[in-house]
Amino acid sequence: GHGTHVSGILGAKVNTSAGIAGVAHKVSIMAVKYYSDRNTGAENLRNSIKALNWAIDHGARIINYSGGGPEFSKEEFETIKRARDKGVLVVAAAGNERQNADLPENYYYPCAYRLENNVCVAATNIRNELLPSSNWGKKLIDVAAPGENILSTTPGGRYAYMSGTSPATAFVTGLAALLLSHDRTLK
Repeated sequence: GHGTHVSGILGAKVNTSAGIAGVAHKVSIMAVKYYSDRNTGAENLRNSIKALNWAIDHGARIINYSGGGPEFSKEEFETIKRARDKGVLVVAAAGNERQNADLPENYYYPCAYRLENNVCVAATNIRNELLPSSNWGKKLIDVAAPGENILSTTPGGRYAYMSGTSPATAFVTGLAALLLSHDRTLK
């Protein structure tokens, strides 16, 4: 349900009876599943790199990356650089480890790659304060967005609340999509 929830924040059609509307509800979503609870972290990382490359090769202009981890990957770094070279924006979650992501021992990737096409998103609560679970940092985190008790779509035509940097990342990705829809020359 994580991907369905994030997708709903990005582009769900207006549903006044459920009380939701995606940020960019006319956006085209290229759903690419790469994560499985049954996989090891290394397998999920390999699959995320494949998914990123697939999206780049199939014309994605913006990639929502509501995932990540604490380990540097040369292959992931090179893939996000490749996205940059193709004019693709990557909007990435800052992570939910409750730590200062600017410290090398707390680096969270892909945010820690420091690439100019990589926007890193922390999460805020309903009082516009940093969500206690969100990573933070003045150097590596670019922006914060709502991430507490966000209502969105889930599988089976249902709706549910989720919290964290993943929903926050979806809001920023939706905003980037709206900006791009008004000016296709943006990079």
